[in-house]
Amino acid sequence: MKKLFVLLMVSCGFLFAQDDSLKVFELKPITISASKYEQSLRTLTLSYTTVTQNELNQSDKSSLLGSLSGRIPGLFISERDFGGFGISNPAGKISIRGITGIQEVLIVVDGRPEFAGIFGHPVADNYYSSQIEAVDVVRGPASVLYGSNAMSGVINITTKKNHDKGFSYSGNFNLGTYNSRSLSGSAGIKTDKIDANVSLSNDYSDNSRPSASFNSSTGMLNASYYLNPVWSLSFNGYINSTKAYNPGTIDKPYSNNSVWTKATRTNTSISIHNKNEKTEGSAIIFFNNGVHDLYDGFHSNDQLFGSSIYQGLSLFDKNITTIGIELKNYGGSARNKSPMIDTTVTESAAFVTFNQYLTDNFSFNGGVRLANHSVYGTQLIPQITFQYDLFNTTILSLSASKGFRSPTIGELFLFGANTNLKPEEMWSYEFGIKQKLMSEQMEIGLNGFIIEGSDLIVMTGSFPNNKNQNISTLKNKGFELQARYLISSNFSVNGNYSFTNMETQVVGAPGGQAFFECNYSISSLLLNVNIKNISNLLTAVSTPSTKEKKQNYTLINGAIWYKIQKQFTIYLKGENLLNKQYEIIDGYPMPGATMRFGVSLSGSI
Repeated sequence: MKKLFVLLMVSCGFLFAQDDSLKVFELKPITISASKYEQSLRTLTLSYTTVTQNELNQSDKSSLLGSLSGRIPGLFISERDFGGFGISNPAGKISIRGITGIQEVLIVVDGRPEFAGIFGHPVADNYYSSQIEAVDVVRGPASVLYGSNAMSGVINITTKKNHDKGFSYSGNFNLGTYNSRSLSGSAGIKTDKIDANVSLSNDYSDNSRPSASFNSSTGMLNASYYLNPVWSLSFNGYINSTKAYNPGTIDKPYSNNSVWTKATRTNTSISIHNKNEKTEGSAIIFFNNGVHDLYDGFHSNDQLFGSSIYQGLSLFDKNITTIGIELKNYGGSARNKSPMIDTTVTESAAFVTFNQYLTDNFSFNGGVRLANHSVYGTQLIPQITFQYDLFNTTILSLSASKGFRSPTIGELFLFGANTNLKPEEMWSYEFGIKQKLMSEQMEIGLNGFIIEGSDLIVMTGSFPNNKNQNISTLKNKGFELQARYLISSNFSVNGNYSFTNMETQVVGAPGGQAFFECNYSISSLLLNVNIKNISNLLTAVSTPSTKEKKQNYTLINGAIWYKIQKQFTIYLKGENLLNKQYEIIDGYPMPGATMRFGVSLSGSI
């Protein structure tokens, strides 16, 4: 591991010695442009990271979740092959700070929460880097703002927008290992009154094993109309269709493409926004529908309908108060040769957050949500953060927050059904320090956390006698370190390290992970090299018939871009360049060295 770091630093030093004629890479820490009200909501949490599209594009993976893995300390994604996740299998699980599952982390797209109404989780194959402008990741409970499914964190996605007036276009095509190919394109227009963007994409791969292919297509439309300088209307939506084949484990493979899943999901929203010097707010109505089919005859049709309203106000000096209400109704039907379930549940909530500077350098941020569930009744969710700015270069923070998750319809009535389940709950306590150095060219952040949870839902027994039960507790503690150094306008390094001590380690959550990256640009050439190290990853628990399995591995990845002319760029990306053998999911070996070669274009009129 030490030799890899030395090799990478020597390579970066060589690149830095070259003459620079075009400064193209600007990788200072970036926060997506937001109003003071949106920023005030972000101050509720200490662990908030923004990843831009440029950073996402450095990954060899097309999927958003695959691209995020490693770049965010404490965030880990379970993968089983080169492309795609599929549904009804262990792939696509999101782990944040040792809390692993698919229901505990909420994905929000352009302000609308997204999860399958029956199963309570997002579908990982819906999200592709080519259609995204930026991603904000919250590590830790965000239930005050987002409710039930944000118990351990939130992945907040902002899709592509137009920033300059006129007509703009972009496109991307690449070919890669295992007959992989990706094609995407978008077109947009922006005037004084209209801002609209449409995009299409397709991603395909045979993957590294027989009977493991993956195919996904997405269409997206975003449009806004500005009624006047204060008010605007927006429509956002997309449709995605994905089919993925599961090859089975190495010991028990499935042949002849016999095991597959297919999902078609649509998501739409209509919203109205207001924004002026003293206040800002939004009202949104959203709808999410999914049709899932499995090889064995299982069929489900789920939906999520909801609305939310929030308004931010400056009630007095150095204060921002935001008040909001929301309503969600979700559920659906499922069958496998005969009907299995057809029901819905309703959630409603009201919340208030406030950001108050008590002195010029000491702020108090807090919030509370009153949530009501049609099955579980009402509960109060608090969160509080103190922040002290020392010398304008050092920020000290302290927070306590509660997270919760209500059992899904699937857990209550479908697989391992148990109508006596209680909601999961957890408390997170966190301390953070952020230090800026060298005229803010360098930034270092350290966060320590303690998490305590109760009534976690675990499926016990084996089919057909399996049952969901509240039997698990949670006690995790650890720390996360992040650093960025903008050495010059065309040369930067950044990295992170996270360590999580789990009282009870769970499958799919590593104890330690490290990421280091070097970016350099010279003339029309852009270079990226990064290494990712995963340690103490539990892939299988000990049973009477099997042994406990753990994985430790290090990957070296890289990418090269060359701008042929203003609109055209060619690139080559490689992952696992040392061809390491490793598994994230037991029985599903990950691919060795993989490559993608592509061309992208972008321009405006």
